[in-house]
Amino acid sequence: MFGNLFRRKKQPTETVKEHTPNCLYSQTSRSPKISFCSVSSVQSFSSTTTLYSRQCPSSSQPSDSYQSQLRFCCRRSESALLAEKHPNKVLLIIERFKTEKQLRKMDKKHFLLPPEATVAQLKHVISSRVSARNESLFLLIDDEIPDSTTSIRELARRHRDPDGFLYVKYSSEDTMG
Repeated sequence: MFGNLFRRKKQPTETVKEHTPNCLYSQTSRSPKISFCSVSSVQSFSSTTTLYSRQCPSSSQPSDSYQSQLRFCCRRSESALLAEKHPNKVLLIIERFKTEKQLRKMDKKHFLLPPEATVAQLKHVISSRVSARNESLFLLIDDEIPDSTTSIRELARRHRDPDGFLYVKYSSEDTMG
């Protein structure tokens, strides 16, 4: 009679498809399963969700651009997760300009900066990462060269992409003419 009360319930082997796109793993105690991007709005994720953006399929042909490597829903969920973990930082994707040949690519693209940082400070960080101490460095945000005294907060307010990231491109030449 009481035998059913004391039996252990089996752990589920499949995860419930929550509001997580296919670039995020939903974890259970047994094995991670990939859930599919079926919800258009991105909601906050629990701390058990692990980001794994390499599993998100590309929306177009392979390219160096972060936006062409991942679908919008994956980029949006990634920015939502990072914004939840770091609410007082601005999320940036920093990439080399497509025609740039002199400066090397950076080892990572994701950056978190305090909103009060300036473009000049961002330039210094990028030049130290790409070893461009003696070369001039130009930053492009939405095909504009920002003023070096502008804060990252102001740039994010004006130029943040709908996916939640601020995209910055760098070059050793003035590519705008």
